[in-house]
Amino acid sequence: MEKIARIFFLLVLVLSCTKNEVKEEKKAVSVLKNGDFVGLTVVKHYPNYSEVTAQLVKDVEANGYWQVLTGESDFVGEATNSVENGVFKIVISKPGKEVYSVQLIQVPTPIKFGKTYTVKFDAKADANRTIMSKITKVGGDWAAYSQERVFNITTEWKTYSYSFKSTITDPVARFEFNFGKDKTTTYIANVSVIEE
Repeated sequence: MEKIARIFFLLVLVLSCTKNEVKEEKKAVSVLKNGDFVGLTVVKHYPNYSEVTAQLVKDVEANGYWQVLTGESDFVGEATNSVENGVFKIVISKPGKEVYSVQLIQVPTPIKFGKTYTVKFDAKADANRTIMSKITKVGGDWAAYSQERVFNITTEWKTYSYSFKSTITDPVARFEFNFGKDKTTTYIANVSVIEE
C-alpha cells in the first residue's frame, strides 16, 4: 500500500511539473471567412467598386462572403463559376487584358499593424497557368499590403502559401485571386488567412 502511495505521489508531482511547462496551443482562426465555400453553389458576381460600404459588407455576408469581379471598360473579362464539394471553379470565356480582369475576392479581410499573416490555399487548373494573389487596399492607390504573389498552378492539386508582416491596420482590406489574361479553367479550395 505504501508503494502505491509513493507511485501516486510521484505521478502527481510529475504531472504538476509538466503542466506548467506545456503551453496551450491556440487554434488558428482565419481572418478570411468561409474559406471552404460552405453553403455556396455559385459565387455572386458584383460590379466593380472602390469603396467598402456598410451595405456592401451586409450583402457579401448574406451571400457567403466571396465575390467575383470581371473588370470594366478596357480591361473587362467574362467568367462563370460554380462551387461543388467545397471547390470553387471558374470558367473564363474572356480573360481580359489585365490579370485583374477576372477576380475572386473577399472584403472585408481585416489586417492589423505588426501582425504576420499566412495565406494558404489549394489550387489546380485544366492546364498549367499562373494566378496572382494579394491582400490590398480598396480604392485610392490600391496598395498591395502583401505584395503581389504569383503562383504557377499545375493540373494536380497542390497547396500554396505566402506570408507577410502588415505595416498597416485596415479593417476593410481586400483578399484577391486574380485569373485574368488566361482562359484556363481554375479550381480553388481550402483558403485561409491566419494571423500569427
